[in-house]
Amino acid sequence: MIPKLKFYAFVISQLAKALSPQKTEQRTQSRQYMAYHFLIGNADSVTFQRQDIKWSAFVGDNVTSALFIEGEHHTNILPIVLTWLENNYADWNQRPIVMNVGANIGAACIPLVLQTNKNLFAFEPVPDTFKLLQQNVAQNHLQGRISCLNLAIAATTKQLEMIVPYDSGQSEVKNHSQGFGVADRDCKIFSVKAISLDEFINQQDVAPTQVALVWSDTQGFESDVIESGSAIWQAGTPLWVEVWPLGLQAHGGMDRFIDCCTRSFTSMITATDFQTLGTKAKPRKITEMQDLVHYLFSSSAYHTDVLLIP
Repeated sequence: MIPKLKFYAFVISQLAKALSPQKTEQRTQSRQYMAYHFLIGNADSVTFQRQDIKWSAFVGDNVTSALFIEGEHHTNILPIVLTWLENNYADWNQRPIVMNVGANIGAACIPLVLQTNKNLFAFEPVPDTFKLLQQNVAQNHLQGRISCLNLAIAATTKQLEMIVPYDSGQSEVKNHSQGFGVADRDCKIFSVKAISLDEFINQQDVAPTQVALVWSDTQGFESDVIESGSAIWQAGTPLWVEVWPLGLQAHGGMDRFIDCCTRSFTSMITATDFQTLGTKAKPRKITEMQDLVHYLFSSSAYHTDVLLIP
């Protein structure tokens, strides 16, 4: 079946579910799917509420699609990760701060703050996305707990260029090649300030031992994030990070990322481990990162997330 016919068949199946008298949750999600796809091409942004969180987001972005239709974006695993950290870090409750690098519109940091007693620094470099991050924090009355910063994180303090394709969630640091593919003339480019994590906490008079967790999604720029926070990792702070080989390849290479991981961390737990074993997931040796990266690069798995443990 050609792609267009497949799409029409999928839409018809969603419509059937939306009209079905059975399975209320499935029916609601199908109706949300239909409503969202009506918005595409008819609106630039949308404001809606899911699971007691009010969101404003760009229509057409993958993050928006997940939040609008499913109610979350890669955060269904969050309660498991947080429980694991609380069970395995004796000083978890004594560390009051979380840092979210590549916060986008708040899809991770808002649920994270609502599920912990932590305060959070949210870094988002793209100006238009940053405005929505601020709006989402404000309309959920979290200004006192989430500090929004229009900054990128890099190994050194400098100016960077961010390139923003149609889907703003795919925004990357501009380079000679991009993980998302060829940059077309419709991409927006912004000059942004970047700072290292260590320099930032030094400016804020925050001790590395106060940081409970760093949560990062930077579209291939993860090696710089790791190199930027050596004092934080030395203090025992774990890092939740996306592993996306195509992005890593565009920003210093996969080997650089593997080397950064093995120098700063001793073990890791994959998202699959958490999904399969829950809070009983056991750390793997960090030397397994090489196999994971090359498996993702050569398979249809594409990318995953990993908890890196110092």
